[in-house]
Amino acid sequence: MSTQQCAACGSIDTTARAITCTAPGSSQGKTFEFIFCNSCRFVSNPSNGHDFREDGAFRAGTNLPETSRRVGDGTRPGREFRMAEMGVDILRRYQGDLRPDVMVFGPGMSRDHALMRERLLVSRMAVSDLSNFQSVLDFVPVTSRQAEFDLVIASEVVEHFTDLQEDFANLLFKVRETGLLIACTNMHDGVPLEGLAYPFDVGHTSYYSGQSLQAICERLSSGIRLDFRTPAVAFRGAGPRKRYIFFYRDAELGQCIAQYFADHHVAASE
Repeated sequence: MSTQQCAACGSIDTTARAITCTAPGSSQGKTFEFIFCNSCRFVSNPSNGHDFREDGAFRAGTNLPETSRRVGDGTRPGREFRMAEMGVDILRRYQGDLRPDVMVFGPGMSRDHALMRERLLVSRMAVSDLSNFQSVLDFVPVTSRQAEFDLVIASEVVEHFTDLQEDFANLLFKVRETGLLIACTNMHDGVPLEGLAYPFDVGHTSYYSGQSLQAICERLSSGIRLDFRTPAVAFRGAGPRKRYIFFYRDAELGQCIAQYFADHHVAASE
């Protein structure tokens, strides 16, 4: 047993274990000391932190990950665009013809937000990130907690969180009471970590279970509901642990999420 407190649920029933990645690829051979919560099944990798502002990874015009089709280039829709398209559809079922205010949280150099502004029926299209890497006009600081948005999209972001209470507050408190947050990450389902590359990837400090995400929400604010759905990309190489997580408060909005998936076999993705 470890004496470290679980960052998700607060339990001290945790176990620290050094694990070496055996999965093929760039993470093979990496060793980290992971902290496992035996209560909510959250897995922390605190020594794997990375500040993406330090090495210019998101400096304008550089390092677009051309090998990943999930990152939109401003012409071809990527995963964030498909997530927002889905979210707008769900909100129209809930709010009627109201055009939502939308934010993309942590896009790096993805240009999907530009396509959202052009192609989706939205009133506002904003970006929030560690820095204004793309010099967008409607930029909201990460630390802002004004509930200004009907829809927030966070694709492959929450696994980089290092202070769960602070970071999730910065994310969730940007969403209106009647709004929707859609996040995308891999989920911990009990498969041994050594055979997975994802928990070892650069900057992946947090590996969530469903119980741990619920515990985080309960510690932050009562009334937040969760829904978990599998995106299409999980069947095309991203793997069976890839999930979209829908955060919302109004049960009627939850019914609109359910109705969307009565009409769609899987969640939209690149």
